Amino acid sequence: MACGFLIRIVHNTIQLCHQTVREFLLKQSLDQGLLGVGQTVAHALLAEICLRYLLLEEIETPQGVEEADAQKYPLLAYGLAYWRLHVRSSNGI
Repeated sequence: MACGFLIRIVHNTIQLCHQTVREFLLKQSLDQGLLGVGQTVAHALLAEICLRYLLLEEIETPQGVEEADAQKYPLLAYGLAYWRLHVRSSNGI
């Protein structure tokens, strides 16, 4: 599945179509200044998003995550798998 020319979704994973897309998104000084964030800041934002999502009251279950939950909450699997990586990569921002 493709989403324009910038990203593609393969097996529920978002991938950038080209290295230049990554470079553009990480560029420190864009003309508008809105999209350009450093990698550390991006990881901090993703860590916060993952943790906030995982702490949503409606997805907290004492039994753990079930397959049905993954269908209902698509960010759940990503958040569970990658929140630690994003926290570590944010360098404590």
